[in-house]
Amino acid sequence: MTTTVALLESLNELSSPAVVEVAVLTFVPAVAAVARVLDAGSAQLSAEPLVFARALLTGPRLLLLDEPTEGLAPVIVERLIALFKHLKQEGLAIVLVEHNLEVCREVADRHFVLDDGEIVWTGDSEALAKAENVVSHYLSLESV
Repeated sequence: MTTTVALLESLNELSSPAVVEVAVLTFVPAVAAVARVLDAGSAQLSAEPLVFARALLTGPRLLLLDEPTEGLAPVIVERLIALFKHLKQEGLAIVLVEHNLEVCREVADRHFVLDDGEIVWTGDSEALAKAENVVSHYLSLESV
């Protein structure tokens, strides 16, 4: 049995059909590629797709993610955004720590801006869109 087939069988046993569908559509190509690399015995591989697939196997109610898009190709980032949106619609709570502001804007309902470990601003996506001073001061490389 291949790694991909085992993963799919586990997903079918442990998760809701909607989560399985999204996880399969999102990660099977990446998991299959990683499985081929693993089968080839390579020490260098990107494990992010496997990490997400493994996390979804447990049927979580809360997903804690720290920089999930860091270093990923834009096409994979777009897949992750779609996955996060779908999981959110399915009722999964997600706590996302992310430097990519566009990912945050697309996925999050509430935003917390930290500076030196302290919350300096909080609000919803609409408020963040209007908070140009917060974005320019804390969330961009350019200063006003």
